[in-house]
Amino acid sequence: MFRLQKMVKTELKILEHEDKTSSGFDYTRFKCEYDNGSVKWMSAFKKTKEEKQCVEDLKNHENVLISVEVKESTKQDQQGNPYLNLTKFYGKVAGNTQDQADRVAEAGNAAAESIKPKRKEYDKDPIGLAVEVFCGLQVNNRLTPQNAMEISIDLVQQAQKAFS
Repeated sequence: MFRLQKMVKTELKILEHEDKTSSGFDYTRFKCEYDNGSVKWMSAFKKTKEEKQCVEDLKNHENVLISVEVKESTKQDQQGNPYLNLTKFYGKVAGNTQDQADRVAEAGNAAAESIKPKRKEYDKDPIGLAVEVFCGLQVNNRLTPQNAMEISIDLVQQAQKAFS
């Protein structure tokens, strides 16, 4: 089966790196942190002159917010996720300082916190809570809507009894 490789230009921070060799090919693994706080390992290969320069640029910019191109490999890890490869280095993000990188991470955390439902909204609104539980159950799509709503209502009633 033919699968298109997805390439994305993104900003991230390299936390550490390690040089490796596999099947006679040299490459470097980079531990990268996105601005939302997620951390992933990505590889960069050293087959061509351009790739070698990219690896050197990446190594020289650890703990700095940078702009790069990430390409999904057609190969997958044991969990079925595609390997991620760093293919281009575009440079430091303009005006970058450690404080700015920290502010980007803090802004991402604040945004994540702001979209979390607030518990006080449901203290007197069991219907709203049941709807939230229902929506959570629908994510897996294994339940019919009717079964998911029945389970949601039962869970809310059990919680009300337990906490009253």
